[in-house]
Amino acid sequence: MLARARFVYNYGLSMVNGTSAMTKVNKRGQKVSLSYTLRILEAKKVFTNYVKKQPEYAWANNYSSRIYQSAFQHQTKNFQPNLKILSLSQKKG
Repeated sequence: MLARARFVYNYGLSMVNGTSAMTKVNKRGQKVSLSYTLRILEAKKVFTNYVKKQPEYAWANNYSSRIYQSAFQHQTKNFQPNLKILSLSQKKG
């Protein structure tokens, strides 16, 4: 089971890193970059609604969805300290 969770974590990380240029239009009509957290949520939707339905990933349906949800939650938690470090370094510089 751990290998499955690790696969999902790495898959999601790859998707999130590959979508760093994604933007959305805010309420003021301005283009803004999607936050890391929003990109994780989008990666989770893609994995759940598309990837798991592909024949080569059929094994994913044999396990509890908690495994996959946890992998995406860990991505969010693991990124939070990096945000704090980044904001502290920007204040100093």
